[in-house]
Amino acid sequence: MLLTWMMLQVRMFLARVYGELPPAKWLNGGTQTLMLALIVLSLTACSPAPEESSSEAPRRRVAVEPVTISERSEHFTVSGRVEHTHEALLSFKGGGLIQEINVDEGDRFASGDLLAALDTTEIAAAYTDAKQQLEKAQRDVRRFEQLYNEEAISLQNLQDARTGLERAQAGERRARFVLDNALIHAPYDGFVAFRNANAGEMIGEGTPVLRVVEDGSQRLIRVGVPSRLLPWLEVGDVASVTVETIDETLSAAIIRIGAVAERGTGNFIVELELETHELLREGLVATVTLSGPPREVIVLPGGALSGGDEDRGQFYIVRNDTALQRELHIYRMTGDSIFAEPGLPVGTPVIVRGSGFLSDGEAVDAIDLAEWDR
Repeated sequence: MLLTWMMLQVRMFLARVYGELPPAKWLNGGTQTLMLALIVLSLTACSPAPEESSSEAPRRRVAVEPVTISERSEHFTVSGRVEHTHEALLSFKGGGLIQEINVDEGDRFASGDLLAALDTTEIAAAYTDAKQQLEKAQRDVRRFEQLYNEEAISLQNLQDARTGLERAQAGERRARFVLDNALIHAPYDGFVAFRNANAGEMIGEGTPVLRVVEDGSQRLIRVGVPSRLLPWLEVGDVASVTVETIDETLSAAIIRIGAVAERGTGNFIVELELETHELLREGLVATVTLSGPPREVIVLPGGALSGGDEDRGQFYIVRNDTALQRELHIYRMTGDSIFAEPGLPVGTPVIVRGSGFLSDGEAVDAIDLAEWDR
């Protein structure tokens, strides 16, 4: 029926064009197919265009909790060994055979005392040779100057002789320095804290022989502190200290906080000056409890952390229905809370649910955590 009606419409269209109704046989074969295709295209062109969908992609649903503020004190324990504020490692400039060591661990000495000496047989022979080389170079220069004045040699010959003299002078100074440093004299009044060698042993250049401590030197403890705890420490803060073999608690004051982290551990060295006690000995293990003064911190929910490293944390806050990533220095984490440096206004909504695979700047639909858990 539809096809017959469509063919009739075609014949009427041709009658209007040619003034008469064409016979039906005109509309067979290729002509009929062509006309049908034209009719379909016309109908398609006149059809109204489909309306574009105006619906937006659904926004991700997230749960938020507000940032709060609090005051917090930190208490943490680290360990170190008892040392001294003024001590030195003494060694020989050159290596050789140790002839004598005149002190032992714990012995006292006065400034200038001879503490140790090398066998100087070989060292003295080297100095004698260097001295003779210097004397020969001096004679050569005097002879070459005379020959140059007589025009018997060139200026280059004289300059070579002078260069040889300079080298001989340097060699003599070096040999004399090694000979002079074959003896170790006490740099001040004090006592021996550690002895590292014995008479008759061969020792290398610069190898420590004795560690000595100056009289009046205060007891010192060096401890490593993680960077996240540094904001709670200041020079002058007092710590409590327990030392093995001493059945009482001592006090120590921070005198220096390292500015550069140690390689390997990443900790910062903190030095504390320990109060005097008759039982304190070099090398004893000390346990130090540091307590920083109360400090203002911001408190974030425990589920807000989305990434970071040891002391830096990444979080997402919500502003104008948009998730924005922020990074803060973390002081401490507990099961329910994260304590961080002030850096977000109180009340800022922080995402605690739904932050997985979230992107910075992504549109979100934020709801309270209480509503999320319903």
